Amino acid sequence: MRHLPLLGARLAVSTALVVGVSGALAGSSFAKDASSGQADPTGAKAAGHSCQHLLQGWTELTLNYNSTGTPVPPGNEVGDAVIYNDAVFDQNDKQVGHAVGYVSIQRKDPADGHLISYYHATEDLPDGQFNETGTVDRTATWQGVPAVFRIEGTTGAYAGKHGYLTWRLLQVPVTINTRASLDLWLCD
Repeated sequence: MRHLPLLGARLAVSTALVVGVSGALAGSSFAKDASSGQADPTGAKAAGHSCQHLLQGWTELTLNYNSTGTPVPPGNEVGDAVIYNDAVFDQNDKQVGHAVGYVSIQRKDPADGHLISYYHATEDLPDGQFNETGTVDRTATWQGVPAVFRIEGTTGAYAGKHGYLTWRLLQVPVTINTRASLDLWLCD
């Protein structure tokens, strides 16, 4: 995989997927969707796209992980990598799926010392699967700033669809039992 600059962010090029995440997507700037009152972190509505907000009130909890580099907490230095297995819970706190993912710490931002990470995960839910990818400010994410990932549907109700997923820690500082909230937008 190689990385190229793109409007101040990074473009991750892989054999299966091209993903660009701008600083606005990874930051705390959220546009409001006037029709639903829900935050639209992608700005897709403002750009004229039709988006459907799904998975409201769902959460994710890391069950286990394996890592290279810094042992505790994992993924805390450039070059570290973590493979994780998460449980996914619906709005009624019932486990309805799981996610398997990979994160690698790519670099340290020279301006503020924040760790910049690349993520790739597959969410397996009752109605299908989708992949989520993105390059985010890991330091800000671990401080409670939502991360925004590009999704590409692979099976079931998500097959062939694209959108965005926000992932936000519900407890800071992070512990092994910390949950994250999930919000999914599917856009045209």
